[in-house]
Amino acid sequence: MSAERVATTIDYREITHPDIRRLWAFKDVPGVNRGAAGEILGVVKDNPGAVISFATGQTMEGVYEALVGLSQEQEISFNRILALQGDDYYPADPERDEFSFARYLRKRLFEPLEIPIEHRFEINALVSDPEAEALRYEALLAQQPVDLTILGIGPDSHIYFNESGIPFNQRMFVANFSQATLHRDRVERRQETPDRAITQGIGNILDSRQILLVAFGERKGGWLRRALYGQIDTVCPASALRLVGDKVTMVIDEAAAAVLQQGRE
Repeated sequence: MSAERVATTIDYREITHPDIRRLWAFKDVPGVNRGAAGEILGVVKDNPGAVISFATGQTMEGVYEALVGLSQEQEISFNRILALQGDDYYPADPERDEFSFARYLRKRLFEPLEIPIEHRFEINALVSDPEAEALRYEALLAQQPVDLTILGIGPDSHIYFNESGIPFNQRMFVANFSQATLHRDRVERRQETPDRAITQGIGNILDSRQILLVAFGERKGGWLRRALYGQIDTVCPASALRLVGDKVTMVIDEAAAAVLQQGRE
């Protein structure tokens, strides 16, 4: 990915970090959305058959809306990409449960971008044996090396559902949620979500050829600050990205950047 893919009409600046190849701060959230969408679109322009692992959550809503708009404006087709899921709650029914990540991706991305069903590789979060499903998806990832992994960042600096203490070599697995994640989902968001998920491990994430992390706001800036300037260890899952920083792009807003740079200028 390169800076040339970011629309020149969007105000952004580059923040230097010793480990991360590109750390871009945009003026506001709409700028973050278009900047991140431009990065994804650039990967597909370069490789129409790219394998992309998609994140979900509130952070990505605006990114994917911008991506759909840009793809239509520039007439870029997504019908040859292979679309993967980073994680999903377990159990979750995409036909019924609003919290289903498969449902989220279908509604916000797969259907608007007209990605063929046979090119969508969803996690089956209705199986009776989630560990077996994790193994099935791990085998799929082994067959389809990922060109781009898209990430947000969550409580305790988690990426996908890799929470504090997960080894950096962890492969696809069934995660049991921390109290911080349960509080976010059930108290802050008032969602009756499960307490487990099937998720790609940190090892899967680090294997990706390119990684794009999107974050905005002071709260997420704090989580990211810990990942970027604290120790690299399993207490802070996102700190693992610094081990492969030469293939990482981070797109944030000025509110998050201000937290990152407190006391560092």
